[in-house]
Amino acid sequence: MHPLLVFFGAVVLLATWVDIVWTTLGTHGGGPLTRHLNAGLWRAALWMHKRRRNHRLLSFAGSTILITTLVFWVAITWLGWVLIYSSKAASLVEKDSHVATDLAGRIYFVGYTMFTMGNGEIAPNGPRWRILTAICSGSGLAAISLGIAFLLEVLSAVVHRRSLGAYISDLGGTTETIVARAWTGEEFDSLREHLLSLTSQIHAFTDEHLAYPVLHYFHSENERAAASLRLVALHETVFLIAEGARKDKRLPAMVVEPLRSAIAGFAHVLSAEFVEPEHDEPPPPPLQTLRDANVPTVDDATFAAAVADARDLRRFLYGLLHDDGWTWEEMRAGKALDGKKRK
Repeated sequence: MHPLLVFFGAVVLLATWVDIVWTTLGTHGGGPLTRHLNAGLWRAALWMHKRRRNHRLLSFAGSTILITTLVFWVAITWLGWVLIYSSKAASLVEKDSHVATDLAGRIYFVGYTMFTMGNGEIAPNGPRWRILTAICSGSGLAAISLGIAFLLEVLSAVVHRRSLGAYISDLGGTTETIVARAWTGEEFDSLREHLLSLTSQIHAFTDEHLAYPVLHYFHSENERAAASLRLVALHETVFLIAEGARKDKRLPAMVVEPLRSAIAGFAHVLSAEFVEPEHDEPPPPPLQTLRDANVPTVDDATFAAAVADARDLRRFLYGLLHDDGWTWEEMRAGKALDGKKRK
């Protein structure tokens, strides 16, 4: 008997199940193992993307990371049980000859037991090993069931993520287009219902990131459905209207402020798990956009002071774009509903 193998196997299984339960059933981000694995894979994908910009290639990273996570959970669970069975040479025996199995036989037995109920060729030797075999079978079934359920929930959240990006795109996609469509010559009231709807969607989007942290790594090659790209454009638009338009021409605070708070809450969640704010502040949204649309505006100094007050959040949004493989220039250019590039 090798107690150290039992100890290491138990530690591996415990760490794996803490990670699985934390990630699949928790609402506080990814487990300690999953978080580092996924972040490392995403950094590698971003590194390749920066060397040769290819949004289509980067769009496969999320699916790859998700599948790798599921395989990792199964593989580590498998390893833990192999270590435990390897602690005693005669823990498993050939059913007909009663000869103790070798390492290959133990790996084979654990795999069969986790994925099925065993094949009868190899049997546990004694009551202790029979009980452990039943637990091994249950852990394999639980890991696969939780993994499949997690996979389906993540794919559903990916659809919601892309729907959010598409919704903002259909409002206009860029600050200039949204302002031009929303301004009636007297007010921005046509944006009211859209902003109220987007507020609730952003809250749900934030909660999905907490429940399914791997969602952050699903990149959309289509600018129209790229949630991070469009969410930053939405913030810049709402910020411009809320701080740049003259007070009597702004939307009511009860329409604008909940949306701005929802975006700030999203930033807080992602800054704790994924995104580092950029050191540099991005360019401010051009006040001239409002003036070109004949919207009465505040003076330049007042607007500059508002931009300075929003520095931290805007630096985070700058970092969010970079962490998702986009640039500030791509956000500013965007694609409107008609598909034409904006300068």
